[in-house]
Amino acid sequence: MRKTVVVPIAFLFLAIPMFAATKVCIDPGHGGPDPGNSYNGIVEKDATLDIARLLRFWMQQDTADTNGGGGTWGIVMTRDSDIDPGLARRPIIANEAGADRFVSIHLNAATNTTACGTETYCQEGLSDSSLSCIFRGHIHDQLIAGLKLIDRGKKKKNLQVLRDAQMPAALSEGGFLSCASDAAVFKNSTKKTEAALSHLFGLQMHYSITPYVPTLTLTNQTMTPVSASQGWWRHYKINVPSGQRTLTITLSGGTGDGDLYVRRGNQPTTSTYGSRSRNANNEESIQILSPQSGDWYIGVYGSKDFSATSCKARYSS
Repeated sequence: MRKTVVVPIAFLFLAIPMFAATKVCIDPGHGGPDPGNSYNGIVEKDATLDIARLLRFWMQQDTADTNGGGGTWGIVMTRDSDIDPGLARRPIIANEAGADRFVSIHLNAATNTTACGTETYCQEGLSDSSLSCIFRGHIHDQLIAGLKLIDRGKKKKNLQVLRDAQMPAALSEGGFLSCASDAAVFKNSTKKTEAALSHLFGLQMHYSITPYVPTLTLTNQTMTPVSASQGWWRHYKINVPSGQRTLTITLSGGTGDGDLYVRRGNQPTTSTYGSRSRNANNEESIQILSPQSGDWYIGVYGSKDFSATSCKARYSS
């Protein structure tokens, strides 16, 4: 199912409409003999590859999600293992693939360990109204909103991967590994997922799409591990056949506090849902009698940070 995005006239100068699959080149910084920055038990080349792979996963899920939100993406990676293609080769990979956008993922460091926060770059010499700098701004704004680290600003720098890319290009420095509080974020697998989702949201915003967490599909009776930070959603759906007597969705175990929302036909929100369970822990349960056939959407919302929690949906006749 092709996704149609309606672009309000008011946003035409801020974002680009998506009419077909958009090819994005993801560049995980460093690799191989080039470790990048290494502080507080984190090696930059490993963390950037983790985030890049997660971004690819969520872009694939976004493309597969036919619920009506999100975008349609083609994906190119400059590396998918512990290798270093070299600075010159990275933009060439994007150019040869005919990518529409290029995003290079990095993590910062400084000798001053009190330097902390997120900064994002477009190529030096470009105007703020250039597509590269607009793209940089969308990525930056979503990283700030998602990770909630210190905002060090939208910047420009003469960088080869940006300079040689033949398409709008941006480079993110999500945080400082030399800053203990930033490093704690990038040691956390849930936060790395949210760094990836923040990049996805930036891409979506760039193409006039409201930020959208893709829906993952559950199968009957299967437990799914789920973790998220406060204020973040994880979305699932299950297709219920006709003639079922009950549909039961449960959340259990782990730490923190996730709330459970269910809605037929579309993703729930905190204000639009069919049923919800909001106990002061992760022990949540919703049972629907004689559920209509079709897709039922399950939303788990972080009332507080929560992790290692299990979500299970089961229908029975």
